[in-house]
Amino acid sequence: MPTLALFALMFIWGLMAASAHIQCVDAARAGARAAARSETPAAAMAAARSAAPRDARITP
Repeated sequence: MPTLALFALMFIWGLMAASAHIQCVDAARAGARAAARSETPAAAMAAARSAAPRDARITP
């Protein structure tokens, strides 16, 4: 039984890590799209920040 619980926790952790990765990719895409539309660098950073996970570091 403890092995099954450990496996379930590892599976949930893996799903959360994959979700965070997808959110980071989406944030990078939003920032790149804003930059491609010739928006200001501040607007592109704001677009990336709005799509990024809560504790993500965003650098120019």
